[in-house]
Amino acid sequence: MSLAPVVRPATISDLNQIYQINVQVQAYPWSQNQVKTELESAAGRHFVVLASKASVSAYVLTRVSGADLEITSLGTAIEFQRSGFARLLIE
Repeated sequence: MSLAPVVRPATISDLNQIYQINVQVQAYPWSQNQVKTELESAAGRHFVVLASKASVSAYVLTRVSGADLEITSLGTAIEFQRSGFARLLIE
């Protein structure tokens, strides 16, 4: 059994972990309600996490507008920074 992290769509069950990473790493973190709203919004948004089992290590939220893709929020838990996890999410 592999414990390697996998990239997968974020779900509402990831809310608390995404919020905690956001608070740790962002200068102006979103409220938990803002993160929840983004998780529940599907139109033109993609919310993806890098996780192993039940533990989220990093996340990225993107929005599509026409031919453009915008990274709205990107974060890696402090203990996993400099591991290339954010790069995995945006490649």
